[in-house]
Amino acid sequence: MGFRSTPFSMLRENGGATRPYSVPADMRLKGSPLAMDVVAEYGRRYLDIRYDFNFKHVFGKDESQLLRTDLLNSLFAGRKRFTSVRLGPTEHQGLQERSRTARYDLQCTGDQGEQILIEMQREHQDNFFKRLAFYSLRLGSEQIPAGKEGDNFPLPAIYAIAILDFDIWQGMELPVELQDEYINCYGLRHIKTCHGYPINLELVLVELRKFHKGIDELDSRADQWLYLFKNLHHLNAPIFTDDPIFQKLFQLTEYNKLKTEEGQMIIDRERDMRNIQRSWERQGMEKGIEKGIQKGMKKGLAKGRLEGIREGQQKGSKQEKLLFVRKLIQRTNFNDREVASLAGVDEEYVRGLRADL
Repeated sequence: MGFRSTPFSMLRENGGATRPYSVPADMRLKGSPLAMDVVAEYGRRYLDIRYDFNFKHVFGKDESQLLRTDLLNSLFAGRKRFTSVRLGPTEHQGLQERSRTARYDLQCTGDQGEQILIEMQREHQDNFFKRLAFYSLRLGSEQIPAGKEGDNFPLPAIYAIAILDFDIWQGMELPVELQDEYINCYGLRHIKTCHGYPINLELVLVELRKFHKGIDELDSRADQWLYLFKNLHHLNAPIFTDDPIFQKLFQLTEYNKLKTEEGQMIIDRERDMRNIQRSWERQGMEKGIEKGIQKGMKKGLAKGRLEGIREGQQKGSKQEKLLFVRKLIQRTNFNDREVASLAGVDEEYVRGLRADL
C-alpha cells in the first residue's frame, strides 16, 4: 500500500541533505523577524522534533490531541485503538521522601482510562531500559486508590512508549530476528508458553536508527510518522499534503508560525544542545587521544626505542580519532563537513567511513 506524497526531490539527493530554505518574498513582510533569523542561520523551515523540548512543544498541547491519538494508533497498528488521548501530569513523586521523582515527556490518559507515557530520547543513556521500566511501574503504582475503593485493584492498561534516536542495544547481543525491526513491543508473558499475563502492561521501543526507508518506500501509517521524525527538519515544504493530521504537524513546527517568545526559547534550547554535544565530543576526543598516546609511549619505552614512542603516539592518535569520527557519524545527525571540522580530519575521510558503516 502506497501513500500520495510530495516528491522526494524536495530533499537534496546528496545523502538527504537539504537545500537552504529561502523565505518567499510574500512571507517576509508577514513573518516574524525571529523566523527570518532562524532560516538565515540554519537554513531550516521546520523544528527538529527529535529534541525532547521540541517534541513536548508539538505533542504536549491540548490542540495536539489528534496528533497524539494518530501517532499512538499508528504504533499499535490495529492491536489497540484510541479515540482520544488527554494530557496528564508529567511529574510523579514517590511516596517516600527519598524516592526518585519520575518526570515524563508526556503522560496521557486514553478514552478507556488507559495510562500512557511517551518518552523522546535522542542522546545515548546507558540505563534507559531500567529507566523506562521504572517509569511504567511508577505510573502503575499511582492508579490504585486507598481504602475500599482500591480493594479490587482497578489497574488500567499501562503503555510506556520510547521513541529513540540512539542505539539502545549498544554493547548487548541483539537477537537476529530483531536486528531490522524498528518498532518492538514487550509485555508480560509466560516464560515457557509465551501466553500473556491477564493484565496489560506494555513497553514499546521505537528505534529511529533502524528506520532507513525513503519516501517512496513507506507502506504504513507508522512509516509515515517515523519518516517525519527523521526528516521533518530537512524539508523545504510540506509533504502528505492531502492529510489534515500531518498538515497540522507542519503548522505547529514551522518557525515562521511560532510566537516570538516561544520561538526564541526553542531556538536557544536547540543551540545549547548542539553546543553541549560538540563540547562533549571534543572533550571525549582529547581524552581518547591522550590515552592512546600514553599507551603508545608505554609500549615504546618497554622496548627501549624512541621509535616505539613515536609509533605509539601516531597509532593511538589515529585509532582514537577513527573511533571518534565513527561515533559522530552513528550518534549525531552532523553532515560530513561538521564531522570533519569537529574531528580535525578531511571531509573525504569522513565520507569514506560513512560509506563503510
